[in-house]
Amino acid sequence: MSQSKKKAGKEKPSIQQIKQLDNSTKSVSLSDNDNLLINKQQKVVLPLITFLIAILAYLLTFARTVTLVDSGELILTSAKLGVAHPPGFPLYTILGYLFTKLPLGSIAARMSFMSAFFAALTSAVLTLIAINIYDVFAQNSPNKQGKNPNVQKQFLTDSIFLQPIFKFLMPPIVALSFSFSTTLWFYASVAEVYTLNIFMLSGIIYLMLEWHLKKQANDKKADNIIPVAALIYGLALGVHHVTILLTLPAIAFFVIYNEGFKYLLSKQVKIAFVTVLIGFAIYLYLPISANQQPIFNWGNPSSLERFYWHISAKQYQVNLSPSLEIVKEQFKYFANLTFWQFTPLGLVFIFVGLAALWKNKRNIFYLTILIIVFDLAYSVSYEIAEDKDAYYLTTNFALTIIIAAGLIDLFTKLATKSKPFATLTLIFFSILPILNFVTHYQENNKRNYLIARDYVENVMRSVEPSSLLLTLEWQFYSPYLYMRHLENFRSDVVVIDVNLLRRSWYIESYLTQQHPEMMKACEKETKEFLEDLRLFEADKPYDNVSISKKFFALINSFINYNLSKNQAAYTMLPIDPPTVVADYNLVPQGLTMRIYADKTFHLDPAPSLELRGLLDGSIHLDEVATKKLLPNYATMIANRGKYLSVAQRHDEAIEFLQLSLKLLPNFDRTYQFLGDAYAGKGEKVAAEQNYKKALELNPTNKLAQQGLQQLNQLPN
Repeated sequence: MSQSKKKAGKEKPSIQQIKQLDNSTKSVSLSDNDNLLINKQQKVVLPLITFLIAILAYLLTFARTVTLVDSGELILTSAKLGVAHPPGFPLYTILGYLFTKLPLGSIAARMSFMSAFFAALTSAVLTLIAINIYDVFAQNSPNKQGKNPNVQKQFLTDSIFLQPIFKFLMPPIVALSFSFSTTLWFYASVAEVYTLNIFMLSGIIYLMLEWHLKKQANDKKADNIIPVAALIYGLALGVHHVTILLTLPAIAFFVIYNEGFKYLLSKQVKIAFVTVLIGFAIYLYLPISANQQPIFNWGNPSSLERFYWHISAKQYQVNLSPSLEIVKEQFKYFANLTFWQFTPLGLVFIFVGLAALWKNKRNIFYLTILIIVFDLAYSVSYEIAEDKDAYYLTTNFALTIIIAAGLIDLFTKLATKSKPFATLTLIFFSILPILNFVTHYQENNKRNYLIARDYVENVMRSVEPSSLLLTLEWQFYSPYLYMRHLENFRSDVVVIDVNLLRRSWYIESYLTQQHPEMMKACEKETKEFLEDLRLFEADKPYDNVSISKKFFALINSFINYNLSKNQAAYTMLPIDPPTVVADYNLVPQGLTMRIYADKTFHLDPAPSLELRGLLDGSIHLDEVATKKLLPNYATMIANRGKYLSVAQRHDEAIEFLQLSLKLLPNFDRTYQFLGDAYAGKGEKVAAEQNYKKALELNPTNKLAQQGLQQLNQLPN
C-alpha cells in the first residue's frame, strides 16, 4: 500500500513542474504558430518577389528575334495555329498563339517572352515548394523510420526559428538559384517548349507536397488536391510528354509511400484518372488543326493512324540507343552539365540535402531520387543533338528541392553555434543565386543574338530571285520558316528541306501548298516516290534500292525544272547523298553552291557575309553555333577559296582561306587548301608549313599528304 502510494507520489507532478510544463507547452505552441511555419502572407509575398526578380533578369536577356534549333518552326506553328514536330506540343502551341497577340516587339520576341514568363512562374512555384519543404521539416510529426514519435526533432530547436530572416530568404534563394541555373536560363531566353514544361511539373510537385502536408495535419480537404494535380498532369502531357511521363513512377511511389496501396482505390484517385484524361484531351487540337490545312502541318495527323504516329513520336524512336558507348558519352555530358548548373557551391548543398532527406523525410528523398533516376536513365540512352540539355531540366528541378533541404539542415546545425555565426552562414547561403547569376549571365544573354537571322540572310545573299535552294541544314530552315511566313522574307525562293522530303506529309501538304507549279511539273516523279515512301512509313516491305532511286529522281526533277526555266538552283552543305548532284557543276559562292549544268568555271562574285557575334566575341556561342554553324561557315568559305585557287586566283583564295581559319582555327581542310594556294603561287615554304599543319590536325588527310609529296618532288 505504501509502495503504491509512493509510486503515485512519484508520478504526480509538482506545482513547479506543472508551471514548467505549461511554459514549455506555450513556448512550443508560440514557436509552431509564429516561427516554425511560414505564414500565409509570406506565401504570397515571397513567390511574388521571386517572380519579379526572375522576370526582370529574363527581360534583360531574352531573344528579340528568331534563334537556332526549333525556334523558328515553333513560332510559326504557334502564330498560325499549325502542327509542330512530334509530339505536336498542343498546349504550348495554343498558349503561344495567345502570346503572339501581345503588343511586344516582333512575333519572335513575344514567343521568347513567353518562355521567360513561364520560367519566372516556375521560380514562383519553386518558392512555394521551398516553403513546403521548410514546413515539412518544421512540423513535429512522427517519421517513418521507427523513431519515437514523441521525441522533438533535432532541427526544431529555437536557434533556427529565432532567425526570421532565414525563413524569409531561404525560399527565394532556392528558387532563384534554379532561375539562374544555366539550362533553365537558356531556355527562358529563346522560343522553346521547355520552360512551360518545367512550370507544369513544378505545379504538380507543389500540389503533391501540399497534399502531403494537409494529410499530416488531418485536413479533410487534402484529398481534393489529387484530381487537380492529375488535371495539370494531363495538360502537362500536352507539352513535352516524355519528360512528364518519366516523373510518374516517382509521384506514384510518393503517394503509395505516404498512404499505402489501398489509397490507389480511393474515390479521389478514381476521379484523378478522369481528370488526367480531360487534360490529355488537349491533343485533340492536332487533328482539328491538321484538318484546317495550316501553313505548317508536320505529320498531317488528320487520321487516327497519323495521329498515333505523331503523338508517339514514331520517327524519333530510332534515336533511342542502349549501346554502352552512347550511354557513356551521354553520361559524361550530363555530369559536366550538372556540375555547372548551380556552380560547384550548389553541389555542397545537394549532398547535405540528400543526407538530410534520407535521415528525416524518406518520402521526399524517394520522390526526388526517382525523378532523377528515371530522367537520367532515359536521357543517357537517347541520342539526340541540339536540345539534349533540356531533357535534364527535370533532374535540375529535383536537385533544387534537395538544395532546399540542404539549406535548412545546414543552417539548423550551424546556427546552434551562435547568432553571429548563423548570420554569417545565411550570408554564405545567399551567395548561391548571386554566383549563378554572375556565372551564367553572359552565356544566356540573347538580347542581341542575331546569329540565326544573319545565317538565313547570309545564305540568301547569293540566291537569285525565283530560284531553288536545297538544304539539309535545320539551323537554316527552321529560322527561315519564321522569316518567310511571318516576315515575308524571300518568299520568292523555293526552299526545300531534303530531310523533310523523306516524309509524305511534307510533299503532300507543305510543298504542294506553297509551290504548286513546280509540284505539278514534277508530278510523275512525286507520285512514283510517294508510292514507295508510304510503304516505308507504314512499316511495310519496300525496295530500298527503288526508293533511293526515286528519291534522287525527285530531287533532280526539281533541279531540272528550275534550270529549264532559266532559274538558278543552289544547294547547301552537307550534300547528302553526293550522287544527287554528281552530274552537275557546283560553284561555291557565299554559303551555297550554285548548280550549273555545264562544266566550265563560273567565277560569280561572292557576296559579303554578316558575321555579327561569330568573330567579335560580343555573343557567347552556344553548342549549336559552335558545332554546326561555325563549321558550315568555315567549310563554305574554304571551298570558295579552293575554287578560286583552281582558277589561279591565288591571292583572293588566300584571303578567303584566312577568314575560314578565323572562324575555325583548327580546320585541317583549310590548311590543306592554303597549301594548294601557296604551292600554286610557287611559295614552297609556306605551302609546306600549311600541309604539315593540316596533317598535324588530321593525320588521315590524304590530300594534304599528296600535296606535301608533290611539293617535295619539286626542285628547290
